[in-house]
Amino acid sequence: MTHVRIDRATRASSWESGANAHATEGSSGHDRAAGELPLGLVDWEEAYLDLVEHRRVKGMRPLAVPRPAALRSFVENANVTVSADDHIFEPRAWRDREDLQEIVHTVLRKCADRCWGTERRRWETERMNYREVDEDDPNLLLNVDPAVVATPDTPRQSHYVVSVPQADVRLREEIEELIEQQDKLYEQEHGALFRIHFDRHLYQPLLLRDPDTPVTISPPPLNQSERQFVSDLKTYWRDHGAKRHPDTEIFLLRNQGRGRGVGFSLGGSGFYPDFILWMIAGDRQRVVFVEPHGMVHAKAYEEDEKARLHERLPGLAEGIARRSGVGGEVSLDSYIVSATSYEELKPKYGDGGWSREKFAQRHILFPDGGGEYIGRLLVGGD
Repeated sequence: MTHVRIDRATRASSWESGANAHATEGSSGHDRAAGELPLGLVDWEEAYLDLVEHRRVKGMRPLAVPRPAALRSFVENANVTVSADDHIFEPRAWRDREDLQEIVHTVLRKCADRCWGTERRRWETERMNYREVDEDDPNLLLNVDPAVVATPDTPRQSHYVVSVPQADVRLREEIEELIEQQDKLYEQEHGALFRIHFDRHLYQPLLLRDPDTPVTISPPPLNQSERQFVSDLKTYWRDHGAKRHPDTEIFLLRNQGRGRGVGFSLGGSGFYPDFILWMIAGDRQRVVFVEPHGMVHAKAYEEDEKARLHERLPGLAEGIARRSGVGGEVSLDSYIVSATSYEELKPKYGDGGWSREKFAQRHILFPDGGGEYIGRLLVGGD
């Protein structure tokens, strides 16, 4: 199993104002191997039951859970580093023992997630194939029930469900009128429903979240970071596409979730990037998975499997191409578009000194600078 790190150290932050205002953060923890924990004080029956419950909650039933005595041996020899305060390694009170017990539970849960994710990725990697996107692709069918079988007489149709408060008659009438005027619905960006029109997206319209409009939309509309990415891509392609990428076509698709979209196993859960972007030049395709999201609470890069997905994809692409018989015409890539600004994320990430270029080399981009980050995303490369 690859190395696992558990951070349970106490942290403190301070802020100094004035001409040289700055923030500092300190930790009282020390890094030691999990085997150095006072494991003789751990209730291994409790640890076993906690792990069995974790397996149930995470849907990992095929995962075998060792008996209590074997769990202790596992932790003693596991490739796990624990960052914790001294009282965890040298308990002096009952509360210290309770903290120790919880840390051991965390170690076992995280190791189980890592083991499950590794095996699931291996299983999926051996079975993934390329196929063409057609009109029956679940990713295009939005919230249509996949159990309904299409026939020539009853074709499956894509649609949103928009729920309007019963008392808001005027809004309901505006939406009904908009639906009847489909050219206006698809090609304009104002009216009763907030939306964005980008003719490179595989279906129209893309609805937006509007906190001032009392409607509920399924599937969920784009949030602010998703909206900005689509808007920036639209603007960049309009202004620079023909000149900078003269022989390339692009197509965008908002990726759906479990059961319909394209996902990857990361740790103990599935990851479904928000968008899939195709760049087609002649007989070659570059497929990029794009995830716009905030990173205030992001893990360290080394432990953030979403951010590191791009490292896995070239090897994954080779196996898929071999099984699909498409040669090297298709490449895979991924990017995180951080809704957290560079200035806010920098001091919290890595050693606090990452440059924008270092973030970009690790496929983390910031949506500022007039949308130029889109150019980096389209060109790719580390």
